[in-house]
Amino acid sequence: MNTPRSVGQQVSAKGGWVCVTRARTSQRRTALIVAVTGDNMACVEALIAAKAALDIQDEDNKTALDRAKEEGHRRIVDILVKAGAKQ
Repeated sequence: MNTPRSVGQQVSAKGGWVCVTRARTSQRRTALIVAVTGDNMACVEALIAAKAALDIQDEDNKTALDRAKEEGHRRIVDILVKAGAKQ
């Protein structure tokens, strides 16, 4: 497993969670999408504060906002929209 430092990623820590802002999973999911699907509000807020890209799509062409809507995470939807995510 690569550590964030070894792959030049920015890391934000909030509420005991570490959020990597420039990473993608094998499904092309960004850290923001992973935080959204996990309903991790602290990480979502930290990633937005760290200027994480809001509109990157995963392998299913879904953005973090799309995933938040699908999962019913209303507070996260509101935060993403307020932060400027494209609807």
